[in-house]
Amino acid sequence: MAHPDDIIREDLIARGPQPPAAIGDLIGQVKSDIQQLVQSEIALAKAELMPQAKSGGIGAGLFLVAGYFAMNGLSLLFLAGALALGQLFDADTGGIALGFLIMALIVFVIAGGLAVGGLIFVKKVKGPQRTVAQAQASIESIKDAVTRATANVKTTELERKTFRHPEALR
Repeated sequence: MAHPDDIIREDLIARGPQPPAAIGDLIGQVKSDIQQLVQSEIALAKAELMPQAKSGGIGAGLFLVAGYFAMNGLSLLFLAGALALGQLFDADTGGIALGFLIMALIVFVIAGGLAVGGLIFVKKVKGPQRTVAQAQASIESIKDAVTRATANVKTTELERKTFRHPEALR
């Protein structure tokens, strides 16, 4: 994808030198240039955020799976507790309760691993840094252009006043 500055530069080269334009024409050109600049910034933001969104989606998915396994582990703990209580009343389920407990621990270890994996993916998600930097550079360029244009207009006005009233030079 072409850089926004390259697009603007190519457009200016294609236009070639222009005779002085009226204020209305200049405003129309500025409006067109700003629309093109904003569209370029949006395209850059989309291109930059797609990988970030993918990483965030994977991380969120891993968190959901971790939550699912954690809930299953909790269910197994409740079952193990119920069977352990049954042993207190001389039920012959002691081995079964220990099996449920071990299985619950395994499920919690899996859930913990998935949660850590999800955290790693979520930490990879960052804002559109290049887009923000490009937008700030564009804003600075526009401010500089407005300052130069304002100075040119003031200079032109001063020249017109001076040439209309040459006695002001004395």
